[in-house]
Amino acid sequence: MPPTSLGWIISPIHGLAILIPPLVYVGALVLNGFQPPEWMTRFAFSSEMMDSTSRNASRVVACVANFALRSLTSSTFEHLGDQWHVIGRREKSRVVKTGPYAWVRHPGYSSVLLQQALWSIMFWSYIPLVALGITASAFAIKMPIEACFFVWFPARTRADGNRRRV
Repeated sequence: MPPTSLGWIISPIHGLAILIPPLVYVGALVLNGFQPPEWMTRFAFSSEMMDSTSRNASRVVACVANFALRSLTSSTFEHLGDQWHVIGRREKSRVVKTGPYAWVRHPGYSSVLLQQALWSIMFWSYIPLVALGITASAFAIKMPIEACFFVWFPARTRADGNRRRV
């Protein structure tokens, strides 16, 4: 979480925008006997967009792609290794340039955005697209703050030669 008041506001917003659509979708289906409730059908894509066979096939493809995206996310964390930290910077930080980081600066954020796009197809609903807009806006605000974090709070060397976080 970026150490600014804006960072403290933005992080929970994108966290909620990421978690709420799947929780609401699954929870509503379970509580309604695995039938979409009336309010959920109002936010569904038009059934005239595709016939039911094509719609179901695209939902299955999106579901499979979501599992493949999980592999990319795992690879992201593997390549980060000990550089990953929820809050703050590591003592011996370095820029990771291997794996997905060779192509994208923030592959974790990219995978979240792609996942939300896939959810809109899987859930056949506009709701994940609204969450995608909120998440993308939050990331657009948060990423520059995180980039500046390395400049604002560098790891300093003490007189005895040991590094500490200031």
